[in-house]
Amino acid sequence: MSRTFCEGIFITDHDFQDWYPSISLKSIPCPTRTVRSRIYYALASAVGIAGALHLYLASTLLTHQFLQFAEFFLIAGTLQAVWTVPLLKGRGRVWLYGGLGGNVALFFLWLVTRFPNPITRMGLPVNSIGIVTEALQLAFIALAVAAFYTLHKQAAAEQSPEGHTRA
Repeated sequence: MSRTFCEGIFITDHDFQDWYPSISLKSIPCPTRTVRSRIYYALASAVGIAGALHLYLASTLLTHQFLQFAEFFLIAGTLQAVWTVPLLKGRGRVWLYGGLGGNVALFFLWLVTRFPNPITRMGLPVNSIGIVTEALQLAFIALAVAAFYTLHKQAAAEQSPEGHTRA
């Protein structure tokens, strides 16, 4: 007699056959979430919250007449907020590469503007919203690397012949 763990309970073949005699327990997939979908939900959460914080920064800069910076944060925040939809749907590598590139660029730009540079002429101050936003972007970068690893591992498992494991 075999036991299957599905959605928090153990189901045995015997119990299942009493309820549904014509169906085998092994033919029914368990609807639990996979590691890959959890990573995609975490990616969407990180980039969505970072986008919301960028939109908040844009709204505060509009009131202080810093229109160039407000436009930048408005565009970056909108792109990050919109990026959550394909991530929630688990669209794939193209969306991960785009999100990874965009967040690396935003983090690098934030890092460069903390020191004297040609863009701002002086180093900008570090504030709490900036730290939280950059922490979320770094979390997105780390999760994107984890998602690439799981996609690579899944592709390698699909290509290997049955009965053989790849090291």
